[in-house]
Amino acid sequence: TDYRGEPFRLIERAVSECFGDVRTAPWIMTGASDCRFMCRVSDNCVRFAPFFMSDEQVESIHGINENVDVSSLATAVDFYKYIIREA
Repeated sequence: TDYRGEPFRLIERAVSECFGDVRTAPWIMTGASDCRFMCRVSDNCVRFAPFFMSDEQVESIHGINENVDVSSLATAVDFYKYIIREA
């Protein structure tokens, strides 16, 4: 998605609202995600996971023992609720 467009700005607002003093920045994702399928039906697919993750957790994505901390789930739920309400 265009980082100057409204969908990315919505992500920025949701991050600010739910995570406080955290900044959002465009980043090149080197791995595949299900977003590759959604790009066929939308011009605004954002590859984003609203979780605090350690380096080890990031490295485990799609691997053995992939996990996120339970303590990050409530904030992730708040993030998605914000997106749904404001979209």
